[in-house]
Amino acid sequence: MRFIWVGLALIGAGSVGVGPLACRKAPAPAPQVGPSYAPHGIQLNLKASRDLNQFDGLPHALLLVVYQLNTTNAFNTLAKDPAGVQTLLKATRFDVSVASVDRVFLQPGDTLQMPLDQAQSGIWFAVAAGYFELAPGGATRLLELPMAVRRSKPGPHRIELLLGRDAIQNAQLLKEE
Repeated sequence: MRFIWVGLALIGAGSVGVGPLACRKAPAPAPQVGPSYAPHGIQLNLKASRDLNQFDGLPHALLLVVYQLNTTNAFNTLAKDPAGVQTLLKATRFDVSVASVDRVFLQPGDTLQMPLDQAQSGIWFAVAAGYFELAPGGATRLLELPMAVRRSKPGPHRIELLLGRDAIQNAQLLKEE
């Protein structure tokens, strides 16, 4: 009986803050490294050519759909053919990998600077452009949004897109200043 009583006394002492376990501190949570939501975490710079989306000799407005993704498999599959690009231009969450979707309409000659919120799980930045000629290689682009090691906040990432007459001419992630 005496042995049982001593064991209960030690358990009771540990529960009120004395004893060998009472001096230990709980380990601090590890800092979160990875993408997290960031208001205006992406600065999108768009420049449209004066002959943007030309059809029958005249320039036209262009729909640009901006995606933030956590994986690229579904986007890459859709970007391979015109029917898939049409799906991307619907600006829907076509797959569970889609973290966010935004639409932008550009006029010929437009130059826009657009702040976008970086999505919680947005690791990839992808665009689909609604050109009259939906050449899969010219109507889509994909860029990785880098996450610096030991940083818990993303960006701000600056992305520059040059939209030409019938295709995306350039898409690049500019280096942080």
